[in-house]
Amino acid sequence: MLFSDQAALDTFMGQINVVTNNIPKYNFKLYNYQSLKDKSVNIKTCITKGKICSSDIGREYISEKLDMVEKRQNSDILILLDEEKLITWRGGTYTQNSVQESVVGFIISEKGECAKYNNVHSLSLICTKPGAQVPPGFGVGSILLGAYLYMIKAGGFNMENQQQLGILDLASSFINVGGFCSYRKFGFQYEKDKKLYQNCYNTADGHYANLPMVATITDKTTDYIVNLVNGKEKVTKGKLCDDFKVKEEQQLYAFTEFCLVALEAVKDDNPSETDDTVLLKILQEEVQNYNPNYTVPFDLIIKKNGTEYFTLPEAMDRVKSLQESKENQLKKDIQKIMPKIAVVAPKETPAIMTTRTRRSKGKTKYFRYPNLHFSLKGPQRTRGGQKTKRK
Repeated sequence: MLFSDQAALDTFMGQINVVTNNIPKYNFKLYNYQSLKDKSVNIKTCITKGKICSSDIGREYISEKLDMVEKRQNSDILILLDEEKLITWRGGTYTQNSVQESVVGFIISEKGECAKYNNVHSLSLICTKPGAQVPPGFGVGSILLGAYLYMIKAGGFNMENQQQLGILDLASSFINVGGFCSYRKFGFQYEKDKKLYQNCYNTADGHYANLPMVATITDKTTDYIVNLVNGKEKVTKGKLCDDFKVKEEQQLYAFTEFCLVALEAVKDDNPSETDDTVLLKILQEEVQNYNPNYTVPFDLIIKKNGTEYFTLPEAMDRVKSLQESKENQLKKDIQKIMPKIAVVAPKETPAIMTTRTRRSKGKTKYFRYPNLHFSLKGPQRTRGGQKTKRK
């Protein structure tokens, strides 16, 4: 299991500034599955009753993911506790109520979630407790993300074609600016050459509206990962994250990046299809199914006069003109719509937006921060049975 080495987790936490600065109220510790079981902790109960995840997440989905962890097959869990809130019974076990109070976040990994890399442990679900107190400059999500990469590196996991990888699927693609930029901070990026829209995450639920991201850590060290968490190492996050001071301009650029990737991906996924109209209809349907709010601005990119379709190259050129031109009527039209489909979070907040749900058999994964909401999508996601309100 990815998180089975408690000693390695302790070594990681011993190097994180929030732990080593001797401020008692930030007495954080990472526990793996077995360490909590040894303390007679009911993990499923402490997470579900401790209200760690957003109320927007379906209870059945959380329960199912935790059941997968309990089966000890392909899923593993890591829980971050504030030990100042723990109360110990005689015999060294913790009281269940105190564990529920002390949990500030958790992460679940799943081996084989990306079918293309069936030996890779994907970042499957992260939840952080709304209102969890952390010192300035630190986020619970940053500690958990750092731990995920650290354990991959320290344990020699996730080797694929002589590369060592971390992998996830970001819901809402580039439009999820807060989530995208937070993952960029840890080196995750979209790599077109890896063709992860093909044979990786499940394609049955609007996958073009999401973004598979990879962090390649083959030549990185555990010290480097620790320094990322501590802010001593920096990753160049790119234009979307670093170059915009006006929210509306950032939103538009995020939308155009999403369009470019989606237009390229649908062509790559259907190499035998030569009719651009068919390709654009495929893409349009998936985008609409994933989030109907995308439909209007996306149709402005791919349709002439609301009916006839552009060719794929023409659609790509329209997107590029949006990025490059300051005076553009199409740009003005889309900017009027963007506030309805995107919320730009602070750059260091790995949380941002909600999504429409569909299909009772699907699953959606969410990364929750106060008043913000960031979702990860994977092969078994809950998009149905819930109604998600836009913030």
